[in-house]
Amino acid sequence: MPSNDFGRDLSALAAHGERTGHLSPAAAIRARADRRRRNRQVATGALAFLVVGGIGVGIAVNQQPRKAAPPAVTPTAPAPSVTNTPPAPLPSTPSSPPSRPPSNSTPTSTPPTSKPTSKPPRTVTGNVFAGDREVLLLPENSEATVALDGNERATLSDNFGDRALFVLNEVSGGRYWIQTARIRSGGEALCLEAGETSGAAAPVTAEGCDAAAQRQLWRFRKVGETSDGKPKYTIRTAGDYYLVQDPDGTLSGGGGTGIVAAYIGEGTPDIDTPFVLPDRGEASQPSLD
Repeated sequence: MPSNDFGRDLSALAAHGERTGHLSPAAAIRARADRRRRNRQVATGALAFLVVGGIGVGIAVNQQPRKAAPPAVTPTAPAPSVTNTPPAPLPSTPSSPPSRPPSNSTPTSTPPTSKPTSKPPRTVTGNVFAGDREVLLLPENSEATVALDGNERATLSDNFGDRALFVLNEVSGGRYWIQTARIRSGGEALCLEAGETSGAAAPVTAEGCDAAAQRQLWRFRKVGETSDGKPKYTIRTAGDYYLVQDPDGTLSGGGGTGIVAAYIGEGTPDIDTPFVLPDRGEASQPSLD
């Protein structure tokens, strides 16, 4: 490296002599060369300092901890505008509470469809003449009621069970069958019928129901009320034969069952028997077609 500096100094000296036409003394030339050398050294040192300083700054920057990225900012919806509406005036008198829907409102679900039947369901009316009530045929002021014995004959009995229960079914024009409520023959109810007779009284029996049999069709006529306000009726069939009680067999000629169908016409003694019809509940027999 000194040989290069010396060569450059000689070249610079030759160039100076060529421009000026003379050479400076040796001391001046040496001093100028020393000054240039020092300037180059200072410049080189300054450049090295700058390079080293830049490298150090870069290392320091790289060694600094990185800051966490700021959280993402979620855009918020603009706050709704608030309208200052004045409150409604209070009523001068207390208002009635809002009505509530009835608790038995119709459900929203569709009810199941019932299958059609051959007969409409019978409506229970509570009327003993509607054909849907079981009744007793109880003679007024009697402790016994009309019932069937083992031979299906009408008798007076103190047994108020199945054989004493009847249903009144209207056939036509206010004429009724007196049907057995619980007793069946071949699955069918029986009907009270006044027997054929040439005398004043005929036996009453239970036979198969026949709308054409006139002696099975009975009429009920209200004749007043009992002392406790219950209606009472006379019961008669065709030919003015009335259902009457005959407890001692006088009308039947002895050996009777206590109930007969007796003829009552002009000049006949007053032997008719009023009956009370106590209701014993809904009939279990099927309704008529």
